[in-house]
Amino acid sequence: AMNEPPSRSHSIVVVYVEGISVESGAKTRGVLYLVDLAGSERVARSEATGDRLKEAQHINKSLSALGDVISALQTQSAHVPYRNSKLTLLLQGALGQSGKACMFMHVAPTEGSSPETISTLNFAVRVSSVELGRAARNTEMAELANARQQTGQLQQAIYAGDHEIARLRRELDNERRAAGLATQTAAQATQSAAQADQRAVDAHGRATAADHRALA
Repeated sequence: AMNEPPSRSHSIVVVYVEGISVESGAKTRGVLYLVDLAGSERVARSEATGDRLKEAQHINKSLSALGDVISALQTQSAHVPYRNSKLTLLLQGALGQSGKACMFMHVAPTEGSSPETISTLNFAVRVSSVELGRAARNTEMAELANARQQTGQLQQAIYAGDHEIARLRRELDNERRAAGLATQTAAQATQSAAQADQRAVDAHGRATAADHRALA
């Protein structure tokens, strides 16, 4: 059937699910994609113009990209063109080998829509022949969760230790500078005392010489 005049688009809802086992504490994570695809539109038949024409072209292009992805998955191609469209890029997680997909096709019973119906059914046949493989369970055991928690705690302890080492180094540098200044001051005082002693000796020598001359 022909689409209604209001604007159309694909709708994607992504639900992240996490379950925790009461017995083992294992965590199981999953992602559920709920997707409502806008149907393809023959613009020659709908006589769409302006914004609706652009809208139909974008929708048809993204659906074509989805068809290319399905074809690549069907033939088990080494390269799956997920990046050819925002739609397929968003659905990569659902259509990848780690996921399971269930797709419903909508067809119209009217004779005038038979070309679209046949095209949709052919696409359904292609989709049904795709094997994504066995979905892997995304389970995190309690031991792994504890190990990750301990790793995080150790990293925090290392971070705190680094800060403490840096603080102690600053204190040591300050003490060294203070000790160096004290040593320099003491050396200067010793030198001054030695110079004073030398001046006293020199003065005493001159006085003794003067006394000798006076006695002579």
